[in-house]
Amino acid sequence: MRVLIAEDNDADAYVIKYALDLCKQKFKVDIATNGERALEFLKEAAETCACPQLLLLDLNLPKITGLELLKTIRDASICAGMRIIVVTSSTRDADRDAARMLGVDTYFQKPTDLDKYLELATLVDSLYGAPPN
Repeated sequence: MRVLIAEDNDADAYVIKYALDLCKQKFKVDIATNGERALEFLKEAAETCACPQLLLLDLNLPKITGLELLKTIRDASICAGMRIIVVTSSTRDADRDAARMLGVDTYFQKPTDLDKYLELATLVDSLYGAPPN
């Protein structure tokens, strides 16, 4: 399965990828370091029928914010079947509400403790679980 991580912080992207590596399901991971690159990636993927199954989306992205990207994805039906988990440091209720209104699957608050990132693996596994043997 394919995952796009839209994250501008290299350390956070590394930790998120590490959490994905711990999931039961194995993923091919791509990383976009800003909203503009993420949108270009998704448009290209949609044209080639290679959409990721999951987008892990930071809201505080440069060039195009996470919420703007999310709205564009939903309005244009780009990679329509893709699940989206917001992974952000934002504590604003307005961000959480806006993300929910735009149809994210869940909202994950970035922790300050590295071990807490492992909860992200549990969250992803709850969406995708291991395939049957």
